[in-house]
Amino acid sequence: MNIITNSRKTKQGNQCIIPFEHQDTTYTDCKPEFDGSSKCPTKKTKKSYLIYEDCEELEYDEVKLLENYQPIIKDHKLVANQIEKRKIMTLPRVVELANKDSLCKGFMWNNDKKKYTIHSTSALLKKPGFNVYLKKGIVPKTKKKTKLRVINKLKTKKKTTNEVN
Repeated sequence: MNIITNSRKTKQGNQCIIPFEHQDTTYTDCKPEFDGSSKCPTKKTKKSYLIYEDCEELEYDEVKLLENYQPIIKDHKLVANQIEKRKIMTLPRVVELANKDSLCKGFMWNNDKKKYTIHSTSALLKKPGFNVYLKKGIVPKTKKKTKLRVINKLKTKKKTTNEVN
């Protein structure tokens, strides 16, 4: 009884078959994946759907979506403290996950890997191909200052050791 009931299409331009069943769940729209993408069947047999494809992304208001975030920090990356290890591909999905996590200070887009990561740090390092989105009120910290502090502490310890001898 699966009939095409809406105009959802895949990124490849094929028509989605909606509604459809997958693992005992009936979907009336594309099936959301963890990474923020969504899939739908485009061809089926009597027993199962043969081909699933990525659905076209729905339009969203980027300004409204990012209203709780500072302006984008371009060509910088967040250093360490990644909260979510799984791949996140869409802005709406990363904002949803970041807003739910109380430890999150922001997220980052990696242009080479075409994915977002969520972080609990605001430590930045200048790096082309990355964009950082920090929550409002979070103060960015540059990684260079952190390295200088560590080097100064090591020099202080060496002087103390030399003075004892």
